Amino acid sequence: MGSFGERVMRIFFPNRCVVCDRVIKPGPLTCETCSPKILTYPPGRKAVCEICGFKEKDCTCGKWRYYEKSVFPVYLEGDMRNSINAFKFRGRLDKTKPLSELMFRALTERDMLQNVDCITFVPMGVKQQKKRGYNQAKELAAALSARAGIPLEELLYKCQDTPSQHDQNAVRRQGNLLGVYEPIEEKIPLIENRSILLVDDIITTGATLNEAAKTLLIFGAKTVSVVAAAGRRRVHPKKKET
Repeated sequence: MGSFGERVMRIFFPNRCVVCDRVIKPGPLTCETCSPKILTYPPGRKAVCEICGFKEKDCTCGKWRYYEKSVFPVYLEGDMRNSINAFKFRGRLDKTKPLSELMFRALTERDMLQNVDCITFVPMGVKQQKKRGYNQAKELAAALSARAGIPLEELLYKCQDTPSQHDQNAVRRQGNLLGVYEPIEEKIPLIENRSILLVDDIITTGATLNEAAKTLLIFGAKTVSVVAAAGRRRVHPKKKET
């Protein structure tokens, strides 16, 4: 039953499904309806690209990827899109811990935490972060660091403000980000010869994570792997009827 204080907290702050936001019993991260939407990465699964984490038909790799592997626990669709938008744009930081737990489970399934020296995150521009009040990638990285017991390090900064990525096409996403990240000078020794896990909220084309990973490698990182709370599936054009 729990203490009186815990029962009061459950009344005012009930446990909610991280996907659809419905109130559920304490303990689970998702309701029964949303549970099947969480992706799993069992050993030997061949239908998922080892690098970008998407199914083969949605693979976003192209010719170059500077990170070794990436993973995310759920696709950015339906209720999950609403959930991530609430977390990202509307201050629903109560979603940080359950989202980070889903990320931790996905990383564990892919055995991607064993050799990680530190966790870092994709930085935001100064104006953008001031406007929003927080960096959602940093919030996820901090919660994941606590869950995994791996140090959190702020290694990069965004040296110029760029247009928002979420409404840009693939070519513009890449062009927006060329040379946009730099290492924090005093943190360069923490990059050199280290295996780094890079955190963001959403993987779409991978352009943001790719540019940040490239910067870490240029300044001496041994390897970079990435994790996000959700992945945006590639949109395929509908076939014309003949």
